[in-house]
Amino acid sequence: MKRLIINIILILADWIGINRLFRSLNSNKIRVLMYHGVSDIKMPSFYWTLLDKNEFLSQIAYIRKKYNVVGPENIYAGGNQVGNSVVITFDDGLLNNFTTVLPVLRDNDLQAVCFVLPSLSEKNEMMWTDKLYVALIGLEQSVLDLSKFDLGVWELATDTDKRADSIKKLLFKLKATPHSKRSEILNHVFNNIASGDIKDYDVFGLMSPAQIKELSETGQFSVGAHTNSHPILSTMTASEQEKEIKGGMDKLVEWGISTIPVFAYPNGRAEDFNEETINILKKYGFKAALTTIDGLHDPADDNYRIKRINIGADTGKWEFRARLSGFYYFLQGR
Repeated sequence: MKRLIINIILILADWIGINRLFRSLNSNKIRVLMYHGVSDIKMPSFYWTLLDKNEFLSQIAYIRKKYNVVGPENIYAGGNQVGNSVVITFDDGLLNNFTTVLPVLRDNDLQAVCFVLPSLSEKNEMMWTDKLYVALIGLEQSVLDLSKFDLGVWELATDTDKRADSIKKLLFKLKATPHSKRSEILNHVFNNIASGDIKDYDVFGLMSPAQIKELSETGQFSVGAHTNSHPILSTMTASEQEKEIKGGMDKLVEWGISTIPVFAYPNGRAEDFNEETINILKKYGFKAALTTIDGLHDPADDNYRIKRINIGADTGKWEFRARLSGFYYFLQGR
């Protein structure tokens, strides 16, 4: 009921001009949109990072009509902003950024940024979060015993949506687990429990090094750093963090790919990075870093804690419009 009421409010906000008012009030702020993937096929709703292509096309049409898409340099350019600016970003470097998103950007003469994971791309591996979802959704057994890792026993319901909720809660736990222990747990799950149940979902595949290089040369995409293999940086020592950050950068240099001085934190919550992370980024010349903290970015705010608007399969048309105007965050008291 609450969600229905909110949706009615968001529809009215667009119809009676509230979004237009907030777009004017927030014209100096930057809308940094965070996408992951766009799928040509309809995916189950719990894969929220995979946006339906038709929905993406609708969002792009709206952005072009109401906002000004700008390049990534506008993120850290200070006060010299184009009014009502939007920066489009994609995290992780999914293959569909190359096959599906690139043609849309080319057709609309728009720019975007792709933050890639060189180690995983080089090994042709899936993101561990995606791999775990796929593995456990397809697991025949209904119980996942992780008590040896102090994570208890997880019930995996036969109902797919209920099972997806359990997996989401497990992912939340694992993201807060120290990097070395998380790697041990994942190796146990993939090698001993779900080794025969992982399906080959092409939609979760990453671009190859050659495709990342080609993407960077199109004029539609800039490439940015996102670590080498997507660990949660705050769960690592300073030296481990530096190795991950520098390792990803070095790979891109080795592949002959020019990058922008903007970094995207893996997972990106406030607790997923720390002052050590920021100091390492400054050491290597990064001028800004993007979080996944939801909101509009004020150019006067900290350039190493930049908010983004998180866009997924569960972001409806009216919510999308209210997020961009800033009215959505006003309703939430932010």
